[in-house]
Amino acid sequence: MVLFICIPGLILDRVTIVTLLPVLLLGLIITRLIFLFRSHRAVWAKIWRTVVWLALAFVVFFFGTFFPVKLHRSTQTDAQSKFEASVNRILPDALSAPLELGSPKTVVLHEYLEADGIWMSESYTLLCQYDAADYEAAKAALETKHSFRTELLNTGVKGVKVEPFVSIGNDFFRLLWPLDGSKESFGFYEESLFLVTNDVEHQIGFLVFQDIDLDYVDDLTEFLNEWCGWKNIR
Repeated sequence: MVLFICIPGLILDRVTIVTLLPVLLLGLIITRLIFLFRSHRAVWAKIWRTVVWLALAFVVFFFGTFFPVKLHRSTQTDAQSKFEASVNRILPDALSAPLELGSPKTVVLHEYLEADGIWMSESYTLLCQYDAADYEAAKAALETKHSFRTELLNTGVKGVKVEPFVSIGNDFFRLLWPLDGSKESFGFYEESLFLVTNDVEHQIGFLVFQDIDLDYVDDLTEFLNEWCGWKNIR
């Protein structure tokens, strides 16, 4: 179950709450220190209270920075519309909505979010299950409609490039060009959109990822498993 807190004009889910919590706690600690120094307490009392508050600030900073919160959740309720809304927020006009998915038996949305201090990465995967015949038809239609990146990808590491496609087990991932042709100057690891197909299990999926603070990725398999949360799906 997802926890939501409503503030006028703002809805915070628990990922956002966890992300902001260290910042709010540090702000509270700094405020307490300011009031402490302006108080009329004895010097020795100010000193030991300052040490306690600074120690608490260090603990909050340490856990907020080095112990990221990772959350994975899945749903079939309004899966397609929720995914389309996420794609439109991350890569506007990258996909035509509604998506033309053919006749899937089930459609599941997987959300993977990682909060690390004030930084957050997010990934959304729409995974569709088909009968064999419907799978081939849907796959052919999507491959005709979409353009796949073919050039080697800059990874953020000097002299290191990777292919824009990879197989993980029976799942075949291909990096897409957005339909509107935008975002061409962005590193694929900051904002990216993949089509994944599985000829064995007759599944087709779209995966969108965003982390504007991610500096480099030198392995596409690791990127998909760790940053995009694919290991939580398979």
